[in-house]
Amino acid sequence: MLKLFTGKKSGATAKLRDARSLYQKVMCQSRHPGFYAREMTPDSMTGRMEILCLHLAILHPALRSCGENGARLSQALYDVMVDDFDIALREEGLSDTAVKRRIKPMVKMFYDRGTQLKTAFESDECQDKLSQFVSNNITASPENKLKLVEYILEMQDNLKGKTLGQLALGQFDMPQI
Repeated sequence: MLKLFTGKKSGATAKLRDARSLYQKVMCQSRHPGFYAREMTPDSMTGRMEILCLHLAILHPALRSCGENGARLSQALYDVMVDDFDIALREEGLSDTAVKRRIKPMVKMFYDRGTQLKTAFESDECQDKLSQFVSNNITASPENKLKLVEYILEMQDNLKGKTLGQLALGQFDMPQI
């Protein structure tokens, strides 16, 4: 009986470890100075949230496309993201009530970006829809908005065809910004 529980716990631990590792990879990429230089994205909490949510919203469907285990890893990645939001807000000195109130719009931003990207990726006019997505959500110069659209398409392309194992281990390239 103990082995049964140990096996489940180690599976959960592995999933959480993979989710944390993936989140760290995405977080490092989303903090790349190239996103915040030369009229790209404001280096503010909102700007950083936009770029982080953008990356996670591209990664989640790739994970979910890998079956039940991919969906579980996607959920674990979401949980790690929400925990990170919670920690960041608490470090600002916010109370439990204020943290809950502030996390809701952050999570909504993630879901909204995911829905918008899914719609764009499924459209016959994907590039136009992505241009609209970037224009609606990210403050950048027109030239940099085009660069972001190309970045999104390249990241999605880099995730295509990857196995769950490759995705879980972060064995995919992040585009250059």
